Amino acid sequence: MERFANPEIFETLSLSEKVVNSLMVIGLGMGIVFLVLVVLMFSMILMSRIVNGMGKKKQAPEVLDEPAKEEEPLALTPAVEHSSEEDELEELMVVLLAASLLLEKEAPTLRITDVRVQGAPVPAWGQAALAQNTRRL
Repeated sequence: MERFANPEIFETLSLSEKVVNSLMVIGLGMGIVFLVLVVLMFSMILMSRIVNGMGKKKQAPEVLDEPAKEEEPLALTPAVEHSSEEDELEELMVVLLAASLLLEKEAPTLRITDVRVQGAPVPAWGQAALAQNTRRL
């Protein structure tokens, strides 16, 4: 590699010597970069363990001598009052679909006719952008 530093010696090298020395420099550079990346990876792992370990203190699990008491099942009550039969039907369809997915059985044939987004209305600037983008189509 010292031959690359001196221009007079570099001109006297054959093409094969130049290629071999160039490949050595490339390999050395890639090796150094790889080692630095490995060091960075391990240092990041160490720092994440230090930071995550500071917030968590491991506590020994409590051992109970008493047998576990059987609890009564909770009664499910609707959290929201239904405004109409249509809302009740939609809720029933969602529950049936979720249960069928959970039990991996085929759900009864359902036809969903409308999906309404329950949330904040779209702001004026969002409506204007939507209208502008749909006019182009």
